[in-house]
Amino acid sequence: MELADTLHWLTSLRNLGSRLGVDRMRMLAARLAHPESCAPVFHVAGTNGKGSTCAMIEAIQRAHGRRTGLYTSPHLMEIGERVQIDRRSATQERIGELAEQLRPHYEAIVQEDKAMAPTFFELITAIALLEFREQHVDVMVLETGLGGRLDATNICQPEVCVITSIGLDHQEYLGASLAAIAREKAGIIKTGVPCVVGMVPPEAEAVIVARAQEVGAPLYFVRDRFKAGLPLTNLEGAHQRWNAGAALLASELATRLPIDQALARAALLNVTWAGRWEDLTLSDGRKLIIDGSHNEEGVRIVEPLLAQLREPTIIVGALGAHRARPLIEAAARHAAVLILVRPDNERACSVAELKTLVPPSFKGEVRTALVADLFPAAGQCAAPGDPLVVLGSLYLVGEVLARLQGRALPDAGMQDRLLTAKKNVPKVDPTELPQWLIAEDDDYMVFDKPGWLVCHPSKDGPWSSLVGAVKEWKQSEVSYLISRLDRETSGIILIAKHREAASAAQTAMEQRLVSKTYYALLKGILPAPILVDQPLGPDETSAVAVKTAVREGPGTSPSATFFEPILTGGGFTLARVQPHTGRKHQIRAHAQWLGVPVVGDKLYGGDESLYLEFAEFGWTERHAAKLEMGRQALHAAQLDFRSPKLTRIFTAPLAPDMRAFVLQKMGFSAEQLDEALGS
Repeated sequence: MELADTLHWLTSLRNLGSRLGVDRMRMLAARLAHPESCAPVFHVAGTNGKGSTCAMIEAIQRAHGRRTGLYTSPHLMEIGERVQIDRRSATQERIGELAEQLRPHYEAIVQEDKAMAPTFFELITAIALLEFREQHVDVMVLETGLGGRLDATNICQPEVCVITSIGLDHQEYLGASLAAIAREKAGIIKTGVPCVVGMVPPEAEAVIVARAQEVGAPLYFVRDRFKAGLPLTNLEGAHQRWNAGAALLASELATRLPIDQALARAALLNVTWAGRWEDLTLSDGRKLIIDGSHNEEGVRIVEPLLAQLREPTIIVGALGAHRARPLIEAAARHAAVLILVRPDNERACSVAELKTLVPPSFKGEVRTALVADLFPAAGQCAAPGDPLVVLGSLYLVGEVLARLQGRALPDAGMQDRLLTAKKNVPKVDPTELPQWLIAEDDDYMVFDKPGWLVCHPSKDGPWSSLVGAVKEWKQSEVSYLISRLDRETSGIILIAKHREAASAAQTAMEQRLVSKTYYALLKGILPAPILVDQPLGPDETSAVAVKTAVREGPGTSPSATFFEPILTGGGFTLARVQPHTGRKHQIRAHAQWLGVPVVGDKLYGGDESLYLEFAEFGWTERHAAKLEMGRQALHAAQLDFRSPKLTRIFTAPLAPDMRAFVLQKMGFSAEQLDEALGS
């Protein structure tokens, strides 16, 4: 298989999400003859400081002439950064070779039990362990990805465990309190294995102590070992000296890997770790500092360093308002100019959201910008001021470093919201909502949704979904979404303003007293009207969990869709479509079964790899070659309520991009189209 295809397969798995748990990783490791046992392991967990501490341990071990394997996450620019031998990142080619070794095992596991399919992170972990075994490393340094107890790296039996710090982060996965988070991190502690504990609050320390006592593991605290003073390191900040202490103490406790104190301490003065208060010089001589502090604890750590700067320009971008708030508040206490940007990530806050978090007390200048405009070429920054600081998510750090080095990120760019990856959730500009509102009264609002916008409330903030944006726009505590559409389906969306209106509409829908009409562009000629009465169920042959297919047997539901051709031309059909049932992806799955898939449908168009690739990278040349439109050409045109409590017809005209397709690709005039539509 070609390298590009293998890497595409690997990265496409990120779209399937992450699932905590070690059972899948144990199964995969067993199939690979347990590469996690090929060398002694340092296992490092913690809210902050994991990566720096891993880099320090690796530096100490390498200084003693040992061949090292270092596994960390996430990567900043290229996936090979996660897998390093003697601090040299694996090449794309090498990652592809290792992924190709894993793929038969992955497919065999999926064949046996789809629920045990390894996740992207688990496969990358396996790739690292395979590489370390094949390169005959003397020692492995493994950083947990998330938490510890249920992390993929927790299959190892380490020489030493390290817990660097405990703070509030990833509460949706690890728990809402410091104690709950500490419990997850302490899950790496194992019977008889020494565990080093760094700077942790008392609430977390109590949990760690209890876990160590429960399993019979000796604890060693950095504060006790270095009462006379923490070790020195070249990495900036008092927190890095705590990390240096944890790294040195862990190295001392690894009895199979003896160290020399002088060599070890010298190694701590020569550590590199990108994106952590990294001091760079731009081509014009100005100073640029980059730091990936992305949570409240990280902000507390980095703020003393900000205080040492004189009137810096600070560029801030963050993932989620709960992370953005402390970042912006800290930046505002020290910045002369504050520049707000949106990192290239689906969870990133829009600049509109970031603006709302700037404290009213800030007297400096607030600007907004695109990262691409701020860093237009290698070594250059268009922002004013000296020094400059980039502060926030590691995704922002990676994007900036790539631009400073003149390298393009494979998933960079949010220039066209329609053609962005599914993971990169675009945001609504408040000025757009009035343009989409086609009707409003005391009970309902009717919107003509564009084909790039998510309907449902989203974890990515209020401006990432239609419902969230409407609530912000109307300053309403509640908005009831009555009709739902896929992100790429345009057309009519009904939102109720109050509970009674919502109840009336929902009752009508439950009693099937509402009919829906769609317009669809189909690839192929539909010669005559047809009712597709075929059951639908999960597509058991697909790698995409949400995909539906026409099939018989358990797990299926009766499904019926009426297709009526309106115009045909150029090898395409404009059809009027009425679903008689309400199954997931019903129209698209039935159109595929008919042999006339919806134009632009990446999932049901015949090659689902287009969907997986789009979800990861956005629109590519391959999409342009194989798809006639940038989205699925499906438009919700009418909702017709016929119930005692609600008798209304809501309509939305054919979407502009679909209209243009009929005129340009199918060869009809505007008058012919309007006549066919009855408009």
